[in-house]
Amino acid sequence: MQLYSNTGEGSLNTLTEREQIVLSLLHHVTPMIKKFAYEWHLEYDDLYQDATLHLMELLDTGKVDFTRNYEAFASIRIHWRLLDKVRYTQRRKAVSLDAALCIDEEMTLADLLPSLYSTDPATVVLVKERLENLETSVRYMTGTHGVAVRSRYETALATYC
Repeated sequence: MQLYSNTGEGSLNTLTEREQIVLSLLHHVTPMIKKFAYEWHLEYDDLYQDATLHLMELLDTGKVDFTRNYEAFASIRIHWRLLDKVRYTQRRKAVSLDAALCIDEEMTLADLLPSLYSTDPATVVLVKERLENLETSVRYMTGTHGVAVRSRYETALATYC
């Protein structure tokens, strides 16, 4: 059963050949991946996976010339790929939400985000005033409609008071 075929000189005929070549190339570039992960504080597993996918892409597109030193070619390509990854992480610096905004203050970025469980004090005061204004008209409503309105009024009162 022929699962993989790449036409051209030195082509890969089976999936196992492809896997063996990818693993041998990964073995060749693993020290470089470890070095980048350590020096730039990146996740080794992410870099290894990225290198694996890049090598597979190189093999699938036929950009690897097997008549020349393909280990050096793959090493150079992975090196540039890792440099691109470093540049990307430097452009997109992540800041923890628990990091202080200023050295002197204890306020964090998380404090600036709106919370689903807290309400602005000014809003609470306005809502309380509106509920107090509605209290007299809600209290004297009759019938089923009055019962439903009073129920919602009491719920709103319990929520904001």
